[in-house]
Amino acid sequence: MSTRATVKIEAHEICGADGENMRVLLASPSAKPRGVVIFCHPATGSCDTFRKDLGELADADWLALALEAPFCRLPPTFLRGLAHPENERTLLLLGARNARLALDFVETTTGRATQRGVLVGRNYGVTVGGILAATEPRLGTFVLQGGIPSLTEFWRTSSHPVAARARATVSKGQLSRYIETLRDLDASAHAAQLAAKRTLMQFGTHDDWITAADVAMHFGPYLPEEQIKWYDDNHDMTSAAVRTDYQRMLDL
Repeated sequence: MSTRATVKIEAHEICGADGENMRVLLASPSAKPRGVVIFCHPATGSCDTFRKDLGELADADWLALALEAPFCRLPPTFLRGLAHPENERTLLLLGARNARLALDFVETTTGRATQRGVLVGRNYGVTVGGILAATEPRLGTFVLQGGIPSLTEFWRTSSHPVAARARATVSKGQLSRYIETLRDLDASAHAAQLAAKRTLMQFGTHDDWITAADVAMHFGPYLPEEQIKWYDDNHDMTSAAVRTDYQRMLDL
């Protein structure tokens, strides 16, 4: 799908849930919006990742908004990792609260209540999407791309080199505290709520962070096979096939 030259993508600064300004990109259609799509929390953190998607959706008369991830603007004193589970929990909950604030921003800007709200969450945005499926009634559709089903299980058991190195830096007690602090925020903890929504999960066959066995174990009991799709892609999930499938789900 090509984007008309008339589609404008505007940058805004809105106050995030932590009181700090959050950068968002907004693409508004020329006609009455069919609904609102929020793009959330890619691994890079930058909302610029979604510029192409924003333009294409606005071209199809969706109001589309992309959020900057909270970890884009962390102070040097903010410590992350397995030894700091409270901070990791804060960031994930902040991502969810910021998505709600983005919906508020759209409603204030347009003067209309959000209808047909869609969240497209990529990477960490899958975890944020799970939280929102359980807590935000304005969102009825979820497209979750390349997200680890259970972050706590990944850090506890994965053989991925990043996970192995991270475990080597903490004690067993610290790892247990991390798991207990964040387990309830895992996307897999909200699988039943996602199943109650209109949900599409997208994964890459070349993504070494995620295994088919993990996806089947955490989401297979809740979602039918046609709602869990695999692509010739990696962790970035930027292929044309990924975009085509989720846009088809939105009736583009």
